[in-house]
Amino acid sequence: MRAHEKLEAWKLSMQLVREIYELTKHFAKEEPFCLTQQMRRVAISIPLILHKVLIEVAQKNMHISSVLQVVHNQK
Repeated sequence: MRAHEKLEAWKLSMQLVREIYELTKHFAKEEPFCLTQQMRRVAISIPLILHKVLIEVAQKNMHISSVLQVVHNQK
């Protein structure tokens, strides 16, 4: 198990991804606003951003208090 996979935020975000995919399976195949794709992209982005931030923190050997600054800059 990788370090980011031990984080509660990571676990919750992956659960959200699974739930979004399960929910959107039941959406209409033809929908006017591509809601299914949008919801799936947003859900997937959460664990990806967490992973990216943790890599940056590890590469920069940053103190944990600096993590908030990295997360804030991702916006």
